Amino acid sequence: MLYTKHAQKGTRPTPKQLSEVFKRLFSSYHNIFIVIDALDECASSDPAALELVSALQALGSNVRLLITSRTSTNFESFFKDAVRIDVVANDEDVRLYLERNVPTHSRLARHIRADPKLQDDIVTSIAQSAQGMFLLAALNLDFLSRKLTRRDVRSSLSILPKTLDATYEQALERIRTQAEEDVELAETIILWILCARRPLDVHELQHMYAIHLLTRDEGPNAEAILLEDDDLPPEDIITGVCGSFIVVDSTSKTVRLVHYTAQDYLNRTFGGHLHEPRMELTRISLEYLQLLNFEEGPALSDSVMVERLANFPFLDYAAKYWGAELQALQIEEIWEPVNRFLSNDVAVSVASQTWSLPRQRYAYWSNEFPKGVPAIVLASSFQMPNGLERVVGKGNDIEGHGSDKETALIRSARLGHEDNITALLQLGADVAATDIAGETAIDVATIAGKASAVKALIDGGANWQYRDCAAADRLRS
Repeated sequence: MLYTKHAQKGTRPTPKQLSEVFKRLFSSYHNIFIVIDALDECASSDPAALELVSALQALGSNVRLLITSRTSTNFESFFKDAVRIDVVANDEDVRLYLERNVPTHSRLARHIRADPKLQDDIVTSIAQSAQGMFLLAALNLDFLSRKLTRRDVRSSLSILPKTLDATYEQALERIRTQAEEDVELAETIILWILCARRPLDVHELQHMYAIHLLTRDEGPNAEAILLEDDDLPPEDIITGVCGSFIVVDSTSKTVRLVHYTAQDYLNRTFGGHLHEPRMELTRISLEYLQLLNFEEGPALSDSVMVERLANFPFLDYAAKYWGAELQALQIEEIWEPVNRFLSNDVAVSVASQTWSLPRQRYAYWSNEFPKGVPAIVLASSFQMPNGLERVVGKGNDIEGHGSDKETALIRSARLGHEDNITALLQLGADVAATDIAGETAIDVATIAGKASAVKALIDGGANWQYRDCAAADRLRS
C-alpha cells in the first residue's frame, strides 16, 4: 500500500513512515537483529543520520542492535546506556594478518622464495611501523609489493611511514613519479572519485576520461561527438596508475578510495582546488548527454534502454547529476556548456527519460517518463535558483511543462527545493498551476513531506488547504 501510493506519485516514504512499517513488521518476530557497520562515517550533523539513530532507539524491545564505530565520535552520546566493547588491535593481530597476506603478493612471494628470511623481516618491520593499525599495515604492504628487487624491498623497510598522512603523502609522491600522462590520469581519476555525488565504477570512469580527452580543448562552438570503443582507456590502466589510493570491488567494479582517512587527506591536500574537478564532472556530464550516439532521442523500448545503459554506463550519472554542482560553483564559464545543452531538445529529452527511470524494472518501466519536458523543468530538478533565473532570462516559458503538466515550480516543490521555489515565485511563476492530476505545487510538496517547500510556497502566497488530511497531519508532526 505504502509502495503503491508513493510509486504513483513519484515520491519516497518519509523516515517516520518507514519506521512505522518496520515496527509493525518487527512485532511479528520474537527477536530481530540489526547490524550497522561504521556509523561514524555518517556526519553526526547529518539530519538523516540523526533520524536513523532516533528511529533505531524507538524500535521495540525485541530488537537487538550491533553498531560499530570509531571512538570519540558525537554519536556516542546517543548510546550512553548501551553495552560497549572496545576492540583494539595489537601487534600480534597485525603480525598474523601480515603472515597470511605477504605471500599473496606475487612479487614479494618471488623474492621470499629466493630469500626466505625476507618474510620475517617484512612482517616485523611493517608490524612495528603500523602500531596496531591494520590499514597502515595494508598500505605499507602494498608499498613493498611494488618494489622491483629484493634490495629495494630491504632498503624500504627502514623508511616505512608510521602515520597515515605520511603513508598517503608517500603514495602521492609515487604517483607523481610516473609518466606525465599517467600522473594526469591518476590525479584526475582520484579527484573525480573524491568529488563525485555517488560511487563510480570502472566502466563509468573509462567513458568519463574518454570524454575528458576528446573535448578538453574545444571552444564555445564545440560540436557533439560520437563516442566509440577506440576512445576508451583500458580499465586496468585507469585503476593501476592510482596506486594505493583506490580499491576496486571485484563484483560490482565500483572504485572507491581505500579508506575515509584517504578522503580526509585528499580534502586537506586539494581542498582549495576541488572546484576544478567538480566543474569538470559537470562539463563531462553535459557533453555526454549530447553524444551523437543518442541523436535518435529517448529509448523507445525497455530492451533499447537496457542496451543503452549497458553501452553507455555514465549516462545514469550524467542525467542525474549534471546540475548538482552549479549553484555551488558560481563559475561563469560553466554556463556556456549548460546553455548549449539546455538548447538541445534531443539531449534534454534523453536526460529527462534517464532522470525519470524508476529503481524497479517492470513492463514499460523505461517509457513511463513525461514526454516533452522543457529545459526549465529539467533544470528545476536541481537546487539552483540562480540558474533558473538564467534559464528564464534566455526566453524559456516559466510555465512550460511536458505531458504530465508539471511546471518548474511543481517539480521544485515535489523535490523540496525551497530556494528554487522562492526564485521562481519572484520571477512570476503561477502558484496555483496544476499538474495532470490536478495538484498544485503545495499539494505535491505536502504529499512528499517537504515542510520547507510548503513554507516557501505559503510565504509566496499559496493557499494550504490540502485535501489529504493524513498527509497534512504527517507534515505538521
